[in-house]
Amino acid sequence: MKAAVLEKPGKLAIRELPDPRCPPGGVVVKVLAANVCSTDHHMWEKGHPTLKYPRILGHEIAGVVAEVSNEERRYKEGDKVQVYPGIGCGTCEYCRRGSENLCPSIQIMGFSLDGGFAQYLALPKSGVENGCLNIIPSSLSLFEAAMAEPLACCLNGLEKVELKKDETVLILGAGPIGCLFAMVAKHQGSGKVILLEKDSARISQARLGLEVDLLDANKVEAVMELTGGLGADVVVTCFREAALEYPLLDLAAPGGRVLMFSGISQDRGVVPTDLNAVHYRELALIGAYGCTSVQCQRALGLMAEGLEVNWLISQRVDLNGLEESFSALSSREVMKICVEPWEGNHG
Repeated sequence: MKAAVLEKPGKLAIRELPDPRCPPGGVVVKVLAANVCSTDHHMWEKGHPTLKYPRILGHEIAGVVAEVSNEERRYKEGDKVQVYPGIGCGTCEYCRRGSENLCPSIQIMGFSLDGGFAQYLALPKSGVENGCLNIIPSSLSLFEAAMAEPLACCLNGLEKVELKKDETVLILGAGPIGCLFAMVAKHQGSGKVILLEKDSARISQARLGLEVDLLDANKVEAVMELTGGLGADVVVTCFREAALEYPLLDLAAPGGRVLMFSGISQDRGVVPTDLNAVHYRELALIGAYGCTSVQCQRALGLMAEGLEVNWLISQRVDLNGLEESFSALSSREVMKICVEPWEGNHG
């Protein structure tokens, strides 16, 4: 099979590798769509603490079941599936309560395991048993299904802040994740949704699919004007350095919640915080990391019900075009890029 292998930061090689064998109790998926995440781009550019080289990246994956072991009865060849990229242990407290994204020994495709920027992906029995495969509704394309993982991450975040009807949501960053957050917040009955973005190209792209208040990031004071001087009920960080560039607590209304969705560079992760503001204004600082398989199922259901995500896919490339797509992401010329590992089936 053909695969895009990251050999070290900045060096991506297209290799011919042996087709994977079907593990006992597992399945092999023929990957037909794998979207590029900003984390993939960051790992290509700078590496990642959990990454061991060489590694096949890609964790937003959809395809069809190509081979099923004799022991497996839940799936059959030809099933269209979305791949949840985490394989939890299945036995710890977090796995037992359905929070496998917090499993201390979780293995993640595209990080600690090879991912979806390849023509085939083998899933072990533990992955199949612990919910790595979700059947795609017949109304969805594979390109839409590959969006389920990032959409599920947004669902996880909004579940954590317990978004209520008519609440004001402020989203910092109008990239793909910021736009998905805006769409889900609107779908869940939020009131005003405000996006702050410093890049004019991003603002123009976001306007293609969103009907929200889009503000230039240099006009933070406009948030207070739009919220009657109160601030937002929910503030969401949707790019890596958002917590360093914005006064998060000042932007939150009394009783508001600040959702730390995007991480911060390791060497800049300790940030002074006004704990008195948290105390006297009853603010909540909440973290969200990844998603669960069940949330991926919900994301597929939302798209099947009509949540439109296709407008976010700016380009479709084969494996040979992956490195060029990383460069396009660096320039912020595009939103999402979908990789189709089988040459000739994009256009």
